[in-house]
Amino acid sequence: MRGDYRILGGPHPLVESFVAAPGPMGWRYVGRVRQTNDPSETLLVDYTVDARWNLVRFRALDDEGNEAVVVPGEGGLQVVVRRPGGSERTWAFDGATAVWSPSPCSLLLVDRLLGGREGSLEAVRLGPPAWDPERWTIALERHGRNLDLIVDGRRLEVRRGPEQPISAEAWFELDA
Repeated sequence: MRGDYRILGGPHPLVESFVAAPGPMGWRYVGRVRQTNDPSETLLVDYTVDARWNLVRFRALDDEGNEAVVVPGEGGLQVVVRRPGGSERTWAFDGATAVWSPSPCSLLLVDRLLGGREGSLEAVRLGPPAWDPERWTIALERHGRNLDLIVDGRRLEVRRGPEQPISAEAWFELDA
């Protein structure tokens, strides 16, 4: 599967071009974000999950050289953020099971991790410009195919297609 998401609500119009595919042990999604009027990549997002949609690895790299890597750790997720110049910092988030990033893939993976049911989970939120991780609660409420997404207390309406989210209010739209 491949396509483009238009990222809404930021200071500049953004497009995330993505490729996603199943593999022998799970599923991988790679998204490359750029401004609509500039072909230069501003963010790379790479999610790898196992066959049950559990995180194997998340990696993000921005155009300033910041890199964030998240892997499963003892009882939760471990986050490592590397900054230009060689500084590195590590955090542990007990009980966290998902990564919440600016990528629309975050929503798809939470939906699949919850097994297509309503529910909530603990996630590590990561994103530019600071890349300092935070613990957020992510919840989904179902309304037929569509759903309400509650992200750290903020509610967004989401339209879903048969394979992936199509849009989330004030966040993204699948480019047809």
